[in-house]
Amino acid sequence: MESAMNVGGNMKKTKTLNLLIVLLTMFALTSCAFIQKTNKRKQIVTTLYPEYDMINKIIGTNQETKDLFDVTLIIPPGQDSHTFDPSIQDLITIKNADIFIYTADEMETWVKDVDFGTDTIVIDLSKDSYKKTDDVDKTSRIKLFQVEDDDDEEPGHDHNHVHAYDPHYWLYPIYSIYMVEQIRDVLINNVEDPFETRPITKVLTDNANAYIDELKKVDQALTLISQTSTQNTMYFGSPFSFYYWHVIYGFDYELTYSTCSTETEPPINVLSNIIDKMKANNIKYIFAKELVNQEACEMISFHTKAEILVLHSGHNVSVEDFRNPDVSYLTILWQDVENLSKMLNVDYNQIIKEVNDYDIKMQ
Repeated sequence: MESAMNVGGNMKKTKTLNLLIVLLTMFALTSCAFIQKTNKRKQIVTTLYPEYDMINKIIGTNQETKDLFDVTLIIPPGQDSHTFDPSIQDLITIKNADIFIYTADEMETWVKDVDFGTDTIVIDLSKDSYKKTDDVDKTSRIKLFQVEDDDDEEPGHDHNHVHAYDPHYWLYPIYSIYMVEQIRDVLINNVEDPFETRPITKVLTDNANAYIDELKKVDQALTLISQTSTQNTMYFGSPFSFYYWHVIYGFDYELTYSTCSTETEPPINVLSNIIDKMKANNIKYIFAKELVNQEACEMISFHTKAEILVLHSGHNVSVEDFRNPDVSYLTILWQDVENLSKMLNVDYNQIIKEVNDYDIKMQ
């Protein structure tokens, strides 16, 4: 009799447990369905690859968050962003966007002429003005550096650019952190997250924090290189985008181009000057920019026997890299750190070890 009662009791517990599992499963499915129903897929359009990558990495691989956003890179992979001119279809895509995110008026000069939709949220990341709440300081933490006007500089060391203010601020990792924080906030503020645990907010925040942690490591690596390099000058055979590295970390530079375009070939005397300096200083590398004509680099390499290394500015990536899931803005930055280490005679592996050791200490 007692045995029968135990069996009956166990069966009762099993039924109760099964019912609880069913109810929890139904609640989870209902929650997901409610989130999906509450949130129309937000159409996000962006311009340059760094913010495109940041947006996608913050959204992450979680299906619930992926289903909330469609992200479009308006400048086609493989195209130099400086030569981009939006087509009619591009303008329609932008007009229909829920959120349009771009780098700066000084970078995407065409944005000022765009007819945005009445409900489109337009984010200029350089303004650093998109915050979670209205009661915080609206002062921008991002300061565009004015390029020094060195008309009297000797050939080969021309620091002049087309831009009065250099718009390539994303190459400074700390400014990239401010970009990530703005993107995180605009994503969080534009989806419904109705449950007390706020699962969507947590996913977006955690992914943003992981990205920020990696950017901090890049900044630390660049700082270590600046402190340990045996020679401090970067040599460029392509247009120059790394002025922020000069100002922040103190790296000097020698240029062949005085603008961000390769449409005009550098003068022979400028090429001769940089070749002479590289030979005199036994420089073994010359930097090239991604997605542009490399004739000047190849000529310098031929006369100096220097190896051509790409110092990637991140404006855009090739079609192949765009399709490669292993390529990201962070992997581009780390490759830049490695190539900079070669140029400046620094042990890259030692830099990485010191960065990782510091990270372990801080945990």
